[in-house]
Amino acid sequence: MKNRTFLASVCGVLISSALALSQAYAAKLDTRWMELHAKVAVDANGRVTDVALIEDKMSAAVKAIVVNNLKNWQFVPVLANGVAAPAMTYVRFDACAIPSGDGYDLAVRYVDNGPLLDWGRDLEWSQTIDRYANDHQSINIKLRIATDGRAELQDVVMIDVPPTIQRDIRFAVKDWVRTLHYEPEQIAGQPVATDIEWPMELVKRMTGVRYGEADAAADPACKAAREAMEKPRSTNSPLKLRDSATPQDAATPAK
Repeated sequence: MKNRTFLASVCGVLISSALALSQAYAAKLDTRWMELHAKVAVDANGRVTDVALIEDKMSAAVKAIVVNNLKNWQFVPVLANGVAAPAMTYVRFDACAIPSGDGYDLAVRYVDNGPLLDWGRDLEWSQTIDRYANDHQSINIKLRIATDGRAELQDVVMIDVPPTIQRDIRFAVKDWVRTLHYEPEQIAGQPVATDIEWPMELVKRMTGVRYGEADAAADPACKAAREAMEKPRSTNSPLKLRDSATPQDAATPAK
């Protein structure tokens, strides 16, 4: 799958309604990262027919840039009982807003499409894990998202995890997965099950073992928006982007 990134200038507008600040102060803001999700409907030919952004706390200009770009994408037609059918998926982006003049330059990168995490509690570790964990270790959580949105644990692959806490980690993950609920993808109006993988890097700090994420501000150009190494990815979504469906390189600056 090719990297799909588009850039746009967002001049004279603010990325989030929560940033209702003066232009002079806005120009001094640091690079801001955000995660965006969109509900995308596709017809039987793979053309995008409707786009709805899940996040609503952003300017109309940013919404228009992202939505208009998605409408130019095309997916491989999905089959239901051997016949092409309409479908629905949730697309995830990583985005960075970089201060530029009196507004921002916006970089948005396609990351994945699949079911949408609706709710769930935070993953927490026991005192035993905090005490005996290595400084760095990683796990890869394999899930199946059922047609009713429930997450079902398939496996927990551990790398550099001490044997003494592997059972505790598996128990903690299993307990956490029970709280997760997703909005599943659909084919011909019917929900479908999807498998996902969720890799996590576990780092031991003074406050205990935590799983962190890449720092978007560490990339000054923000060209790739962010490395999505610790986010769930669908492994068998029925909706696949055509390789030729590369988004436009730039959108018209928004005023």
